[in-house]
Amino acid sequence: MAKAYRILPELTEQDKTRFWSKVSKEPGQGPNGDCWEWQAGCDGFGHGKFGLTRHGFGSSCFGAHRIAFYLFYGVDPRPLCVLHDCDNPRCCNPSHLHVGTDRDNATERNQRNRHASGVRHWTKQHPESIPSGEAYHTQRAQAAARREQAPSRKLDRIAKLTPTQVKHIREIYDAGGVIMETLASQFSVSSTTILRIVHRLSWRHIRD
Repeated sequence: MAKAYRILPELTEQDKTRFWSKVSKEPGQGPNGDCWEWQAGCDGFGHGKFGLTRHGFGSSCFGAHRIAFYLFYGVDPRPLCVLHDCDNPRCCNPSHLHVGTDRDNATERNQRNRHASGVRHWTKQHPESIPSGEAYHTQRAQAAARREQAPSRKLDRIAKLTPTQVKHIREIYDAGGVIMETLASQFSVSSTTILRIVHRLSWRHIRD
């Protein structure tokens, strides 16, 4: 079953200021010394968590690296994952982030020996976080209720693109000065389609 990603609410200028106030851009951070590390709360895997208010649903937490990608590129990468080139889960430096599928994420994790097992697994590190008994059933019921209440969204109708258009999209984006949402509107496709094209996750057989 595909992973369900919550839709990012629109960020206000106050949200953006609050987010970047929790990111340190001081040199010397991360494996190569150029990471921008998250300074607030993290999940059990070390990824930063940022709270945002969603209309009608109260406050929810989202991955800090996902927010950083969204603020820099102007598009929410869902349903794709935001992956780290630097293998530093706290990093929010957009130049260290790229998008990929769940399979890409698993492949990179295994290739770089980041798979947590044994005593490193989160269930061993944070046993108090494992829901059981009544708490488990309560969480499942609450999640089902949220899914039921969530507003439905129809995906944009995707126009059929030609190889020439795909090349043109990449040329425009690589030249800079244009955001993905603008390209999506220009070519009558979704922002996710543009994101997949410019990051070579689709139309891989088309050479630049």
